[in-house]
Amino acid sequence: MSKLKKASGRQHMNLRSVILLVALQSLFSCNSVHKDDNSNNPKTETIRRFAVKPEDLLKNFTTWYRYDYNNVKLSQDFIALDVDSNVIKKEDFLHRLSTGKYFAIKTMSKDEQPYYNLYTFPNRNVEIEETIKQKAATAIAHYEMEGKELSPYHFTDVKGTTYSNNSTKGKVVVLKCWFIHCVACVKEFPVLNDLVDKYKDSHDIEFISLASDTKLQLNSFLRTREFKYAVVPGQREEYMREQLNVTEYPTHFLIDRTGKIVKVVNSIEDLIPFIEKEVKKNAL
Repeated sequence: MSKLKKASGRQHMNLRSVILLVALQSLFSCNSVHKDDNSNNPKTETIRRFAVKPEDLLKNFTTWYRYDYNNVKLSQDFIALDVDSNVIKKEDFLHRLSTGKYFAIKTMSKDEQPYYNLYTFPNRNVEIEETIKQKAATAIAHYEMEGKELSPYHFTDVKGTTYSNNSTKGKVVVLKCWFIHCVACVKEFPVLNDLVDKYKDSHDIEFISLASDTKLQLNSFLRTREFKYAVVPGQREEYMREQLNVTEYPTHFLIDRTGKIVKVVNSIEDLIPFIEKEVKKNAL
């Protein structure tokens, strides 16, 4: 009888030890449990900050231009900040830049969305100021076109295929304005061809280009250069300038399925993210 009582007592002791051990393990491993719980939480925001000294950018025009060209994309969706780092509307930001009294610096990005901060010039630099004014004026003109309907059109490309508002209705349209002797226009052909290839199985997107050159000139030019967009000749005065107010080349337009302008840019690299977003939106 006494042996049975001792055995029972040892079992009680072992049970209490196990419970205590489990409790201690739980206590000291709470961090790992916490991490597992966080696995279902929303993705943590990715924030990057950029240490840029304004005075370093303004040493000379080339230094500023190289930085501005690579970092300040006014056609992007960005968070606009005034000189006191207060959030302002993109439209206000662009209009302040257009005065030539300010320049912009990319100070940070959150989940890939850039933050642009306005700064005042410590000293006059006419060359930089005038370039900023021109760049801002173009950005304002493009921004004001967003949401507007594309002017009625009826194009016939060099192969005889026709395109109109009716034939492209319900499709995303990527429109490029260019001419043969525009070096930047021709240089981006490989990127444009890759775009066409990427969406070759999609039946709800059209790639059309409007050229100022004649059909004869274009046919001769395209014999030695591959360009997979539809190419419409003779459009400088007829449509590009009169209807689209194009003054710089290349200029790219992204049109949604309803015929409204989504984005206007001068670099195809700036348009690609918006094309992807528009196509995904329409696929939902």
